[in-house]
Amino acid sequence: MRVANLGKGQFALLLMAGLRPKPGADPRPLLAKYSQSPSLQLLDARSVAGEVHLMAAALLAKKSWEAGENVSRIPANEVLLYASSKRQIREAIEFMGVRENSSGWVAVAVCESEAQIACLMQDLLAMGAQDDSLIDLDDSKCPEVERKFGISEEEISYALPLVGSRVRAVSSLVVERVSISDLYR
Repeated sequence: MRVANLGKGQFALLLMAGLRPKPGADPRPLLAKYSQSPSLQLLDARSVAGEVHLMAAALLAKKSWEAGENVSRIPANEVLLYASSKRQIREAIEFMGVRENSSGWVAVAVCESEAQIACLMQDLLAMGAQDDSLIDLDDSKCPEVERKFGISEEEISYALPLVGSRVRAVSSLVVERVSISDLYR
């Protein structure tokens, strides 16, 4: 479990947790239970490009929420929209949401208190085993992330000398797409 302090209010804390779900685990009741405060969304781990990816999405979601420019009525769905760089919730869920065949989930939740995080984590752990390495981008995840976000070899070749590794290059390019998506809202 990783927690980032984002300030005050509904977006005070960002919870990020990797989870290996039990066979047959159904995320729908959990998502329904945690739709407002705290607000939870579950992402397919294969589409997550690291903690910085989720942090960038959460900060942009917080900004849009506070300005009254949010697209979604559910805070964590706003994070999902930014993380996916999509404009429609349905498209974002298709792009990054968990599926029946998802072997790894990444939970992102916006919370107001540590107590909310504790309750949410208890419910998450009832669904499977915690594995926060699922949040991280590594060489094995890069091809899928590159494909999903439309990252070309040419882009990677430009970024690589600046950041020193393919993983960092891909992560930087995903964050760029997340940030640019804010301009097209």
